Amino acid sequence: MSRVYGGGDGGNFITRTFIPDTAFKAEIVSLVSSGTNVVGKLVQIATSDGYTVTSPAANAKPDGDIIAFEKDATNTYLLTCRIWGYTDSNSVYTRAVAVKNFAYSGTPSLGYQILVSSGTYHDVVATSTTGIGKILEIDTPSSGFVDVII
Repeated sequence: MSRVYGGGDGGNFITRTFIPDTAFKAEIVSLVSSGTNVVGKLVQIATSDGYTVTSPAANAKPDGDIIAFEKDATNTYLLTCRIWGYTDSNSVYTRAVAVKNFAYSGTPSLGYQILVSSGTYHDVVATSTTGIGKILEIDTPSSGFVDVII
């Protein structure tokens, strides 16, 4: 019996559905119209809108890749992405381990980090420089909650 080495992708990736930002959508439209496969394209998490990704620049650190895509009824591409890392608001690249939904107080912003709220200790507040994670979406699944990649 011989031992098999390698075998491709492995591990526990975070899989989420994202939408492309405006520039990336135009790139995807061009790729699709030319018959080029979008699956496998590397992505970076963007903060232009909730759950948005963009095409990374040359020599940039990718946050993940596209594993499936579809065009919905509103002509938007829904991109299923595997995410393995993210760059926080301090420009620090961090390995992603989970997406967690938290109640928040104050006014969070996409891309910001989080800290424990001193008011209740049950919710979080957004910070631009001293917390953890990266806010991916605000008011999901309902008002007063944020999704944070950590």
